[in-house]
Amino acid sequence: MNQLRNVPRADISVNRNRVKKYGRDKTDIYLNNGVEFEIELTNPTQDTWLAKIWVNERPIGMGGLVVRPGQHIFLERYLEDNKKFKFDTYMVDDVDEVQEAIAKNGVVHVQFYQKIASLTYSWTYTAQPTYTKTYTNLHGVTKKSFVPKRGGTYGSTIGAPSATSTGISDDASVTAMNMLDVQATYCADSAIPEPEQVETGRVEKGSESDQEFVPAYENFNTYAAYTYTYKLMPVSARPYEAYNVRVYCDECGRRQRKTDKFCPGCGTRF
Repeated sequence: MNQLRNVPRADISVNRNRVKKYGRDKTDIYLNNGVEFEIELTNPTQDTWLAKIWVNERPIGMGGLVVRPGQHIFLERYLEDNKKFKFDTYMVDDVDEVQEAIAKNGVVHVQFYQKIASLTYSWTYTAQPTYTKTYTNLHGVTKKSFVPKRGGTYGSTIGAPSATSTGISDDASVTAMNMLDVQATYCADSAIPEPEQVETGRVEKGSESDQEFVPAYENFNTYAAYTYTYKLMPVSARPYEAYNVRVYCDECGRRQRKTDKFCPGCGTRF
């Protein structure tokens, strides 16, 4: 995640108030169950950017949101559905396979792509023969020259990767009759203990939003210049900090204040 100041930024807000970030990389965010939130997009640059967004590692819609120079946007909804972002929590067993299943829960991923000018191509022929390709972009005019090999072809072809799939053969299939042959015996004296449970949360669809969009037809780079990733988690998973811990007297149970070196109730040293 990029922490520079004069670059496009993404944050998480609730009621348009930026939420505090935790962890060494400042990527952990803790929210209450059922809270609706916004993805805050800020563009302090003189360039136009395209913000593509994923929640739970899935895109919130086709394309992205254009953020123009100086814009500060609180995106509260999915791009193709007028439903607000909502954080919902639920309980799961604290075992390895469940932890793997919920690994993508609450992940918010934002990528910024810079706007580019439309490319203009021209080809010229010289006697060598040497072909010169000229194109223009935001940084001016650039030329590249090359001498073609004999018998070669000019131009390039981009091919789609081939895809293969595998399945289960008839010989390897398992029938219901095979399953009936399997029997299990349980001993009442050695019951398996119930696993402990933990709270997790996902980004779901909340109430209806009146936020609207208009289509934009612009060109952007194919690679992301800045990336932000946050992990939304239940408040119950938030680690305690020093100022959150309350200390009480072992003798009389009176609470210690910040300036107390001795218990104001019984005089015991803290």
